[in-house]
Amino acid sequence: GDGYSVHSSLYDFDSRTRTLVERIERFGSAIEPREIPGTDIVHWDFHPGSLLTEEGSLVAVVDTDFAMIGDATFDLVALALTSLSLRCEPGVRARLSSYALDYLDSAPTQAYLAHLFLRLIDWPIRRGRLHEVEFWLSKADELLLI
Repeated sequence: GDGYSVHSSLYDFDSRTRTLVERIERFGSAIEPREIPGTDIVHWDFHPGSLLTEEGSLVAVVDTDFAMIGDATFDLVALALTSLSLRCEPGVRARLSSYALDYLDSAPTQAYLAHLFLRLIDWPIRRGRLHEVEFWLSKADELLLI
């Protein structure tokens, strides 16, 4: 979508975000499309706010505007990453991270993380949420191997 994952906000914010977006762009231009599987239905914006629950059970997944064919691992990586900023019941974050990030050194996982960090840092920059920018920058330093 127009205005979605804007790189210029990271270029303009500070030297750390500029360095991050430059790293991501170098990685993105070097990865081969055949390295990214693509036969699953992917929500593309899968985070806890897209999950509706009732009495502790999942009853619906909403906000499917960008659903497409891709790798379902992307959605797991998105859910695991966004769970880092939320309180979770014991064991939930560990299980999500295990499913989504066990292959942290794989090209697809790094591509998914790179894309998500662009989104997760761009949005709070444009909204003036500096504490969120700092939080996601620290997570990018921790998880992005590129």
